[in-house]
Amino acid sequence: YHRLTWHVAAYGYQAQPFDGHGHAFMGDVVNGQVPISVHIPDQLFNLLTAVQVPTEGLMMEQLLQADPNAALVGPFAAGEPDVVPVVTRGVVVVPNEYARMFLTTGMRPRDAYQALVGAINQRHHEVACGPLLEWVRVAMTRRGVDALPRTVTTPLQAPMYAPPEVHQMYLDYRLSVVHRDLPLLSPAGQQQGAQLIATGLTTLVQEQRLTRQEAAAQRIAKEAKKTAADYYGVLLERLMRWAQVHTEADLPPIHEALANTGKSKIRALLQKTVEDCLFNNGYVNDFPVSTALATKIVELNWHSALPDDFTCGINIFAVGALDDETVEYQRAQNRQADLLLANAGTAPLEDIASVSTAKSDLTLPLSFAQLRYLTQRMHALWSTILGPLHPLTSQYQDLHTQLIRQEKFLETVEPTDRGQRHLVPALVGRWVQLRTNHWLQAQAKSPQALPVTPFATIFDQMALMEPWEPRFPTRYLAMPIHKEAPSVATTSHTTAGSTISTLTSASSTGSAPKRS
Repeated sequence: YHRLTWHVAAYGYQAQPFDGHGHAFMGDVVNGQVPISVHIPDQLFNLLTAVQVPTEGLMMEQLLQADPNAALVGPFAAGEPDVVPVVTRGVVVVPNEYARMFLTTGMRPRDAYQALVGAINQRHHEVACGPLLEWVRVAMTRRGVDALPRTVTTPLQAPMYAPPEVHQMYLDYRLSVVHRDLPLLSPAGQQQGAQLIATGLTTLVQEQRLTRQEAAAQRIAKEAKKTAADYYGVLLERLMRWAQVHTEADLPPIHEALANTGKSKIRALLQKTVEDCLFNNGYVNDFPVSTALATKIVELNWHSALPDDFTCGINIFAVGALDDETVEYQRAQNRQADLLLANAGTAPLEDIASVSTAKSDLTLPLSFAQLRYLTQRMHALWSTILGPLHPLTSQYQDLHTQLIRQEKFLETVEPTDRGQRHLVPALVGRWVQLRTNHWLQAQAKSPQALPVTPFATIFDQMALMEPWEPRFPTRYLAMPIHKEAPSVATTSHTTAGSTISTLTSASSTGSAPKRS
């Protein structure tokens, strides 16, 4: 029985015989027909006398297994082992979640118990459904040898009220209950339902068409999408060794993005990704990625067989100038290069080449503030192309932290050659550059992940007064430089014009430039 309702006399209407009584439906709605209504006697809700029933779990299961055909168990006497008295009512409420199990006819209490126990235990509803389980245990236990369970009653009957117009009023009331729960069964609801069906079919057709279009677009995009393997070819193995990954899918996302970016937009993509990394790490640093540096990255020219030549490979001296004038000049060159590459089909090749190599990216840090700015750029660069958690990226991040912590100590460090006191920041950068290049060379040849030398060890060597200064290429010692430390606020570096041209000359010819 379901949809139990209590009929209250309507205000202003004559009292009817079905007022003040409980009613329920028996069966389900079939073809829009109202199911049979039955009267629920009030005494069904009264408490019954206690019944001795087996305990849950092992005892009940043993009894059921002992006689697979038995519909009932018992009777049991008070005091027997594994038997407890249970008091319940004549009826019990079945939660909606389990009501579907009882819609079929002919279910014995034994069948109901076994089905309920499995479903309730699976959902861990033992506590919430405790009254229901107790009622079913009472329903399948005899009170005596010839006595049926306490809960067994005669089937409820459909009432018949007289005169006929009163009975029709009762049927109309029961029909209103059905229409309240299932409004689409009413005449107005059926018309509304037809409209909803038509609208739903139209929406379904549109959604199916959009789904097919989206699937076709995804298929075309997937077919056109390139991978890092397509982009780097035979050099992919070197990249995966540097990134210390075993599959192409584990590479940083920038590499797949590069594979699917047009040649004219590669530098801009790297610029955007590096700037995002600088911002996310809280670095206030302008880092215009030049066309020359972008070319090194995509061609995997990261290490150098000539570590004394700072123009080769990716190193801390080759990530651009620091002074505002040269930074702005480099930005203008980048814009021009992007424009020329976007129109590479019509732009003269000599113009593209001249923009790509118009100015060198080389910078010698003459203060620890400048060294920190270059370290920030290297941290952002390695984080972009190797990943933020890569050991090399972590070393540059730690180096930046140590340069801040050790700032006061570093101002007291004296090199072996006191005449190179102004070169201490550059010597620290040289120490880092050599170890970075050495690791890149070794890792490119090794299928195993190699550790990176901790950059912080240089500060221990300084504190212990151990030799730490690496040999500095003489071609760069001949550069015209200012010995006074530049202002941190303006981030000026050596010189903007003549020094850059001198560096370019020195790196291209291999000879020391003349002093200006």
